Amino acid sequence: GAVPAIRDAQNRLLRENARCVPQRAGVSVSLVSHPWVAAFNTSQLGRMQCFDSFANAFIQFSLLPADALGKWCPLISTALPVHVLSLDAKQISTPILLLDFEFEKPLREKGGASAEIALNEPPADFENCGLLIHWDLTLWDDGDGNRVTYSTVPGKELWQDHWLQAVAPVDPEKLRTSLRGGQVSVFAKYADAATWFGVGHEESDESDACTCGHHEVSTSRRIAQLTDASRRDVYFSTLSTIIHWKLEKSKKCSVLDVGDGSLLAILAKAAGATRAVSLEENAASFKLFTSIASNNPSFADDALEIIPYPLCVMSAQALGETMDMLVSEPFYYAMEARPILAGLNFWVQRSLAHHVLAPEAVIYPAVGIVRGAVVEFEDLWRAHGQVGKLASGLNHEVFDEFQKDWNGYPYSYPLWMYSHRMLSRAFDILTLDYKTIMNGSYHKKLDVPIERDGKAHGVVVWIDYDLTGTSRLSTGCACVNDITSPQPEQMTTCSPTAFLQEVYWLPRASDGQPDSCSSGNRLHVDARIQEDGETADFKFLFSFNSQGPPAG
Repeated sequence: GAVPAIRDAQNRLLRENARCVPQRAGVSVSLVSHPWVAAFNTSQLGRMQCFDSFANAFIQFSLLPADALGKWCPLISTALPVHVLSLDAKQISTPILLLDFEFEKPLREKGGASAEIALNEPPADFENCGLLIHWDLTLWDDGDGNRVTYSTVPGKELWQDHWLQAVAPVDPEKLRTSLRGGQVSVFAKYADAATWFGVGHEESDESDACTCGHHEVSTSRRIAQLTDASRRDVYFSTLSTIIHWKLEKSKKCSVLDVGDGSLLAILAKAAGATRAVSLEENAASFKLFTSIASNNPSFADDALEIIPYPLCVMSAQALGETMDMLVSEPFYYAMEARPILAGLNFWVQRSLAHHVLAPEAVIYPAVGIVRGAVVEFEDLWRAHGQVGKLASGLNHEVFDEFQKDWNGYPYSYPLWMYSHRMLSRAFDILTLDYKTIMNGSYHKKLDVPIERDGKAHGVVVWIDYDLTGTSRLSTGCACVNDITSPQPEQMTTCSPTAFLQEVYWLPRASDGQPDSCSSGNRLHVDARIQEDGETADFKFLFSFNSQGPPAG
């Protein structure tokens, strides 16, 4: 970000000896360990396995192209932003300065540095190791003692959400082999597009291009979903049960996957489907999963088909038959940050697909349940809303004119990363019955009791998927899914999850400070879905009714 922008300004806009704010930036790294780091390692995707209870054996398959097997993709080591205090990672070394940029001097298009770091102790699990990255800015130093600095060292500055720490996963094999005498070599490389971090001795001719294929189409969050073994096992076991029931009943089971990423088509074929078809409209995704399909020997009979066309142009004649199952995670590349919209989109897809489905076709998942909970944040609320007349000595009233409807639409966050507590139990907002064809509009109103005194900053919304009627997967985090008992009084974070949740901010008092709400107040919820045959949209309105005071 800053380096190419400032270099471009030096080349085209600035006069000689121009001053620059910031003047300098230093990037420091340390080695840390946490299971969350391993979730982004695409190397794992080459050795997938699920237990088949019908065959009483493990079924093995790959989610990598053949030429990527056993290789460490350089893009695994790109930095992932995180509030590291929420991650509670184990510190294996002390930080050292690795990159140092002087912005008032000519900047290079590409560069890098290396150093040796001393470990406090040997890593207990090399797979979970990564480099924790923070940076220190010298915003201004006039040489006369007037110096303004900023740092992303955890806990050093007041809380904010736009400058975070980052973690870069490291190659576990290189870490293991480069560890000598309690020290390990680390390096960083930068170019306009990205910055890479690693351990061991950097190979100067090493490519910085993606070698696994997944980084060309997927975010790190999507990769973490693919490497999640427990989630994958639930998919496989439920798909396997349905497929074997179909095979016993009619000797065949053809599966149509209308989600992006082809995961369920691959799992369905591994589970014994006689045919699996995946629609991959995204060109890069089609190329990747066509290559993956050809890399799985058990799929060599062409019973797994990747088709580069959208559902709207498909017909039973084009498919050669009516399909026995329609499946989706649901996951769509363009809707990854809008989980509710992704769930609604599958209902649209299911409705469009009715003409290519057999009369007794199984829809998977069967139901989507949109859920919510009233939440109080420790700090995140500070990053939203109107700024006010004076902030840091500046008048923001003109800017605030454009912020009047700041709470009129949702913001997507990894909720686990932000300290919070629930003021209500989780409640169901809408049920998306995928077994039925979407028809017209849907409207629901409800009142939700507040169970704890606090400041109601917003409503967190997520979606649970009932896969078969007995198995459920959630896009929420652990905190909001514990409905068996009230949440603890103190603010807390959760264990990491690979999904985003949506936050609807509630209106605040005129002074910008949220008003308190009390146990016994009720939140009024007005939820609507509107569809026109090929598209659908939703709107949620949240407000406190007359039974209690307004909340922040």
